[in-house]
Amino acid sequence: MIGEDPLAEATYQQPHDSATAFSLNMFAAARQHEPEQDRILRQDLMALSGLKRILRDFSASDDVLRATFGGAARMDWRRFWSDLKWALESTTIESGDRSRAGRILVATATEARGLPHRHVYILGLAESLFPADVAEDPLYLDSERERFKERGIPLATQTERIDDQGLFYELISLPQESLTLSRPTFQAGKAWIASHLWRAARRVFPDVAPVTGKLGAVVPALEAASGSEALLGVAAQLNGIDASQARSALRIKNWLSQDAGFVPQWRRIETGRRVELGRLSNSPFDPYSGMLSHPELLAEVARRLGSRRVWSASQLKDYGLCGFRFLAKRLLKLEEFKEPEIGFDALQLGSLNHRILEETYRAIAERALQIDEDNLQAALDIFADAADDILERAPELFNFRATATWQEEKQVLRNRLMALIRHDFSPESPLATFGDQRYVHDLELKFDDLEIDLPTDGQSLRVAGYIDRIDIVDGQLVVIDYKSGTTPIERREMEIGRDFQMMVYALSLRRLLEGNGKLRDLAGGLFWHLRNLKASGVYSVDDEDDIAAMEMARQHVASNVMQGRQGRFPVLATELEGGKCSRYCEYSHFCRMRVTNPYKAAPPA
Repeated sequence: MIGEDPLAEATYQQPHDSATAFSLNMFAAARQHEPEQDRILRQDLMALSGLKRILRDFSASDDVLRATFGGAARMDWRRFWSDLKWALESTTIESGDRSRAGRILVATATEARGLPHRHVYILGLAESLFPADVAEDPLYLDSERERFKERGIPLATQTERIDDQGLFYELISLPQESLTLSRPTFQAGKAWIASHLWRAARRVFPDVAPVTGKLGAVVPALEAASGSEALLGVAAQLNGIDASQARSALRIKNWLSQDAGFVPQWRRIETGRRVELGRLSNSPFDPYSGMLSHPELLAEVARRLGSRRVWSASQLKDYGLCGFRFLAKRLLKLEEFKEPEIGFDALQLGSLNHRILEETYRAIAERALQIDEDNLQAALDIFADAADDILERAPELFNFRATATWQEEKQVLRNRLMALIRHDFSPESPLATFGDQRYVHDLELKFDDLEIDLPTDGQSLRVAGYIDRIDIVDGQLVVIDYKSGTTPIERREMEIGRDFQMMVYALSLRRLLEGNGKLRDLAGGLFWHLRNLKASGVYSVDDEDDIAAMEMARQHVASNVMQGRQGRFPVLATELEGGKCSRYCEYSHFCRMRVTNPYKAAPPA
């Protein structure tokens, strides 16, 4: 609760005798001096402040007696002097300047009880804020307390224990001139319901229209409470279209500019405005929208992204989604801060799924089982043994704390992976499109520092990674990559340069086969989603459209690598998903893509 101190007045308006008037005039006269540096004067002011309080108490007591008993009898000097002397002797004046005259009192609602003020502001009249929520007693529920009261045992209910409502009635009785009620209207992006006290006040005063401020709105310069607010208000008014406001803002700006302390702040505002206008315009990308220009930075980036760098498919994808995303994640190493959580996260879940499937299909490969309906039961038995062992040790293996629902979660994971194996060993398997006879060829195949060719003169790219699974289907190899999510990865993702995983896997596997002298051919590959058992991004070496998409992906990679080595990381997404470069992007809060002009000139290839 905020209130203006009533002691800001220098004198009483209705003194009841000449002694009171004389003393109060002395107090007012003493305040006319320049007070702050003189120790003796400060002591005198404190003494006069104490005298003022005593005389005010006398005056208040006299008002009560007159109103109660009537009459206008005057007190003689001897009686008055005796009472005043006793009051002076029994009053303690604390050292230090504790006068609240001319100041604002900021206090909790409870602390402000009983203190009259000229103006009172009561904040926070929203549900669960004022009045505050009171947790139900863990020992006795309110229903039990009601039954106790019926038997003569006085236990207050939750509602009866809340004192805020009675406190509110005390607070609205304090102001002498004005009362202002305030409440927040939004919480966590959602509308915040008004307190029942606010709604009751609105019913009593239906003609008083509330003043509502827009969320995040800039305070007008003339209403600012600080220099920083005033500068922001001036900037906002100068950006407006109202000429009178602009003239007023210029006058305030010129007045603030006379103070040297505000000059650097105003320069920062002007710089920020210029940068923001550059983002909004269709002018080419600049250093404020992802284009590096400092020579030392350019040299360092060229070194880091040079021919010796080893790329992963995920790094190439980050640049393919948005150059700024790659800069923030891969070069600046910015990471989203996450609170520790109980249970596994998405990465740990993916690792757990991959581990169980790897152990299952490795045992299937060792037994040389053909992947068909006849061997389904054997595969399920192998899966049961692998899942039991890994799920039992999962919290230790993948470093997470098991929750109270871990037993149920294990069963869900088991059922999901079991459904995939059943689907894989059935004629409806998505891999059945590549042929009839299928066997597991390899699992978690690692390729490290492997060179793949790009469609430029003599340019190659060094890549590294793992292929989840490779099957032999009618004598040809098929790449299988498991996905924990359900978002499909279609061929179009390669064509527009957003995803290069299948391209990297296919080219790397071909290079490995060439290096090992193996004669097997690559038939294609696909992404297999564990949640819905659907396949996406199916690639076939015999499909002309797939071949064209693969070539376009190689061209996108070559262009992106060249731009990166030149320090070009524009805030330019190849495609927008919900206003971001991808459905989930941890850098969308500060990349400014939402306000960047989509028609900016793209950096030259």
